[in-house]
Amino acid sequence: MLSKLQDLLLNNNSLVGTIPSSLFTNITTLEMLMIESNFFEGSIPEETGNLSNLQILSMGHNQFSGAITPVIFNLSSLQLINLQGNLLSGSLQVDMCSHPSMLEVLNLGSNQLQGHIPSNLYKCKELRVLSLERNKFTGNTAKEVGNLSKIMEIFLGGNNLTGTIPNEMSSLYNLKEINLASNSITGSIPAAFFNISKLERVNFASNKLSVDPSQTLSNASKLTVLDLSYNSFFGFVPDLLGNLRSLRKLNMANNFLTSKSSSTDISLFSSLTSCKRLEYLRFDGNPLNGSLPISVGNLSTSLQYFYVTDCRIKGYIPREIGNLSNLIGLILQKNELTGTVPAEIGRLKIGNLKAPIYIDLSSNQLSGDIPASIGNLKTLAILSLSGNRLQGNIPQSLGDMIGLEFLNLSSNNLSGVIPKSLEKLLNLKVFNVSFNQLQGEIPNGGQFANFSPQSFMGNEALCGSAQMQVPHAENWVKQSLPDAVTQVADVHLLIGNEERSEANKECITSIFKLALECSADSPEERVGMKDVLANLKRSN
Repeated sequence: MLSKLQDLLLNNNSLVGTIPSSLFTNITTLEMLMIESNFFEGSIPEETGNLSNLQILSMGHNQFSGAITPVIFNLSSLQLINLQGNLLSGSLQVDMCSHPSMLEVLNLGSNQLQGHIPSNLYKCKELRVLSLERNKFTGNTAKEVGNLSKIMEIFLGGNNLTGTIPNEMSSLYNLKEINLASNSITGSIPAAFFNISKLERVNFASNKLSVDPSQTLSNASKLTVLDLSYNSFFGFVPDLLGNLRSLRKLNMANNFLTSKSSSTDISLFSSLTSCKRLEYLRFDGNPLNGSLPISVGNLSTSLQYFYVTDCRIKGYIPREIGNLSNLIGLILQKNELTGTVPAEIGRLKIGNLKAPIYIDLSSNQLSGDIPASIGNLKTLAILSLSGNRLQGNIPQSLGDMIGLEFLNLSSNNLSGVIPKSLEKLLNLKVFNVSFNQLQGEIPNGGQFANFSPQSFMGNEALCGSAQMQVPHAENWVKQSLPDAVTQVADVHLLIGNEERSEANKECITSIFKLALECSADSPEERVGMKDVLANLKRSN
């Protein structure tokens, strides 16, 4: 009955066990075998090589182990091989693809394959998609890769590849996406590489590339994603990036790029205003060494992530940054920013987006008050203003930020009390106001019972419950007597000769102590009215 079977589809069925080799003995008519996303284990049967009419072999996301049987690559009718997400090991056969092949898709990603990528692989000239990512391959990318004239997508990231990017890659004119991230590739990006007019997505992150590729970068007019982060690129940031009008994601983080010395403003941000589709912009860890231009407010209204941490950015935060109304992440920490936090930041909103907003302006030199308008950011999840020179009170409006989970205001010069309105922040998991000049009682409602003493340390005038390791409110007042009496009593009572003044001070102090005894936490501990009257008579 199975002898005429053409398609066997068993995807997503939670099937377990091994594949019996006998299954492939009598169904040579099989053209499609798809058993993805199950729990099959063991090795891939060599009898798979009997399926001479097989066009699609998809066994991804199972638990197959051992080496890949080389007979698979002798099946001349195969167009797609997907073995992604298994436990396959060993190396690829040196002579793979030696026979004429119709193979268009080869996906061996997320396994434990090792050794060199055989140069014979690049004889599969019909390949459109090649994925060997997240394995343990070593060695260079062979120059024979240039033979894949029809290739559209190459994924070799997450291996241990070394050497340089071969110049022959520049001849892959149908290439749309390439990922070589997380290897140890050195040298430069070939000069003609960005002349590939169909290029849309390039990820060379986390390698050891060093030479500036900007000369031809603007030729890739269809580029939507460019990730060159975590390399060793140096020199001036190319203003030509602004010519990539289709760009959606630009990540140049952690290189050695700087802005042109002819201007105090970082011209890069002005040039990127031409990229109207830009959603993700990351330049952190580069010594840009300049100020944010006013034109930063003209960046794409689609911009969601703006990361420029540790870039030696100086000067003010332009209030025009409030025009970026769809920001999800605004990260300007570890710079040299001065001036105030612009109230316009309170205009940032996410519309219908469900993702939280992340604002981090920590470790700068910002001063002035925290703008009350920040309280308008109802969905803000993370707010860090620590390590600045901010002054004044903590705004009551922060209690309106019902989505807040992380609030760090530590190491500033904030004064006044901790607003009780913050008790409304029921999602708050991390709270830190340490090393300020706050005073008064720590709120005890909402999430405050869950915060550690470290959240409040370095504020000598704070008081609260014993678990906070600060003076209890009552004890704090007791310890302040009699020195603080002159701050709350009529000073005229203390004017006169020294003997009378001292007597009045003792009398007033005893009255304050009596008041505290009347307001003990437990009613049983409170002094009775008869004793109050007796003490008052003695004070006279």
